[in-house]
This record gives sequence, C-alpha cells and structure tokens, in this order.
Amino acid sequence: MDSLTGELEFVDAQPPSPPYNDSLLAANIRIGDISKVGWLREQIESWWPGRCSVILNAILFSSTHSGDFVSLAHVRRISVEIGEINCSDASAPAELAASFEQIRQLLNAAERERNPLVFQ
Repeated sequence: MDSLTGELEFVDAQPPSPPYNDSLLAANIRIGDISKVGWLREQIESWWPGRCSVILNAILFSSTHSGDFVSLAHVRRISVEIGEINCSDASAPAELAASFEQIRQLLNAAERERNPLVFQ
C-alpha cells in the first residue's frame, strides 16, 4: 500500500481482475479536459476573486493530474472554501454549480475514507 495515498499497488505482472478495478474506488469523477479546467478557473476567479486559492492551486491548476494527489489537510481546506461560496446565485452558470457538486463528492469521499484525493 502506498503510504502517502493509501492506494493499493499490485505487484503482479497482470492487472487485477474485477472486482478490484473499480470497486475499490471511493469516488470516480472526471472534472474535465484542459478547456473545462480553464473555464472553471476563469469562472471561479471571476465570481470569487481571491477566495478559492486552494481549489485553484490544488485541483484546477492543470488538466493532467495523473499520479498527483491532494493531501487530506488540503481536502479539508478546499471543503471550507467551497462552503464559503454561494453557487446558488441565479446568474451563476449551472455548469459551475454542477462542477462544485462533483468536487464536493470527491471531498466527501476523501473525508469518509480518511485518504487524500488521488488523480488517475
């Protein structure tokens, strides 16, 4: 087991057969491609300037996170940031609110499992 992320590392040459492939994931959410990540950054910086630095620097800094992880301490700080903003404003794009809901699902899974967010 990876001591930093809690991920299981299989040492056999063959990948594990189901149910291991997906059943061990606490949450599996795709935030988006490079365009979507850029759009999310722009929206957040526009709607809440200076208020979401951890979200921007830990989750939305790149669309190529493969192998990266966000520590549990940062997960808790991101939860606080999301809790302090209001996506329910009628003029806010619905897609922005949906993206925050997806991020909340990831954060809740990390808290529940007591593991960092791990990007595949």
